[in-house]
Amino acid sequence: MTLSHCIARDCGKTFDASIPEQRTNLRSFWQRYCPECRTKGNAGTPAIVNTPAKDTIRPYGPGKFNTILDSYVYSVSLDGGCDEEEGSVSESGEWFGIMRNGRTIFRDHDPLLETLNTAEQERLTSSAGVILREDSNGFVSVDYYDTDEALEVAWSQIVDGFHDEEEIG
Repeated sequence: MTLSHCIARDCGKTFDASIPEQRTNLRSFWQRYCPECRTKGNAGTPAIVNTPAKDTIRPYGPGKFNTILDSYVYSVSLDGGCDEEEGSVSESGEWFGIMRNGRTIFRDHDPLLETLNTAEQERLTSSAGVILREDSNGFVSVDYYDTDEALEVAWSQIVDGFHDEEEIG
C-alpha cells in the first residue's frame, strides 16, 4: 500500500495511491487527487503541492517553523537541550539558544526521532550545532552550522549584541 495525500484544494485526504484506478498522473507522478475529489469534479482546483521526496528535508507548512526538522530541534530545546541561552521573548522580544555537537541533538530512544527522514537525521547529526531563534510572534528559526568555528562566531555575535544592549540600557 502506498499512501498519498490528495492535492485538491481544501482536501488533503489520504488515499491508497498504489491502486491504479486511484492514481492520476497530472504534471508529475507526485501530483494526485483522491477518487472522491475526481468524482466531485474538484480535480480542477489543484493546490499545486508536490509530495517531497523521502530524501529531502520536508517543509513544515504554515506555522511557526520552516521545516519538520526545525520543529523537532525546538522540541528538544524545550526539554533543557540548549547549552546556553540569551534573551527572552517577553523581555527583549527574542530568544536565542545554542545546541552544540549536532550528533547529540536528540533524546535517547526518542520515538519522535523516527519521524525524521534520512535527510533530516543526516542534516542534524552531521552539523556542528544549531542556533535557535524565537521571536515575539512565536516564529522559530533554526540555523545549522557545519563547523564549530562558524557556530561559535555566530553565537558570540548574539551574546555580544545582548551584552551591548545591557550596557546601554
